[in-house]
Amino acid sequence: MKDRKLIISLVIGGFIFVIVVAVGITGSFLTILSAPDISNTEVASNTVITSSATLPSSSSVSLSSISSISSSSYSSSKSSATATLKPIVSKSSATATPTPTSKYKSGKYTAQGPYFVEGHTETISVSLSIDGNGKINTSNVTGTSTNKTSRIYIQDFISQDSQTVVGKAIDQAYIYGGGVSGASETARGFDTALNSIISQAKN
Repeated sequence: MKDRKLIISLVIGGFIFVIVVAVGITGSFLTILSAPDISNTEVASNTVITSSATLPSSSSVSLSSISSISSSSYSSSKSSATATLKPIVSKSSATATPTPTSKYKSGKYTAQGPYFVEGHTETISVSLSIDGNGKINTSNVTGTSTNKTSRIYIQDFISQDSQTVVGKAIDQAYIYGGGVSGASETARGFDTALNSIISQAKN
């Protein structure tokens, strides 16, 4: 009789234990199912907030940026175009062909030509007219001396040699060494005067 009661008590106790465990498991499962999906709610909420907050701001910034950039680009291009405008000068008109400068000044020049002969000094006067190219157009030589021999040589030189220089370039009209025989020193006096005239006539 006692054994039977014990068995019944154990069975009832085991049954109660199973019921308690089952109720606990069921309660936990229901709690899990009924709990709100926080992560989904946060994601959805964030998405909505982000969309509603960003879209108008982004659109506004884009439009104002475009307007600002367009304005700035126009101003920049306008100022750039104004700043770079320069007068165009033709190279051919700016660079003129230089006119060759003459080596000599045209005109009439006179110089004295002293020379030493037979222990004394004589002097002749030489007048030459030249053009801008230095060519001799006219030649006039004058001179006299108290010495009879010198006077003869001067006259011979004037009559025979003084005109040989006409038509020559002034820097090629030297006579000494190729003139009248015996009047070489008079020719030296001419060349001395010629050097002075060349110096006067040079530009």
